[in-house]
Amino acid sequence: MRNPKTCLCLMRGHDYAVRRVRCSPFSRGIIASCSYDFTVRTWDYMRPQGFTPRIEVVTHHTEFVYGLDFSTFVPSLLADCSWDETVKLYKPQSLISTDSL
Repeated sequence: MRNPKTCLCLMRGHDYAVRRVRCSPFSRGIIASCSYDFTVRTWDYMRPQGFTPRIEVVTHHTEFVYGLDFSTFVPSLLADCSWDETVKLYKPQSLISTDSL
């Protein structure tokens, strides 16, 4: 049933190490990742082959982003934290339309 040797979707885009990856509890195929490149990226690994799975890059931090999670109560709400000593709660524009998926 599961074959860990098979890659389902390769997602390229971060410039430095990826620190966290989280799956949306509300939207099938939506994941978010954060990295030491100061960004949070949202991805849709269910996009048809040939299309980039990356759907948005959020660049609101000035230091490494090291924590990330989706809300389990509010669709598309993300929380992230950074070495710039901030925690940010937000709904990425790209995910607002996926709330009902």
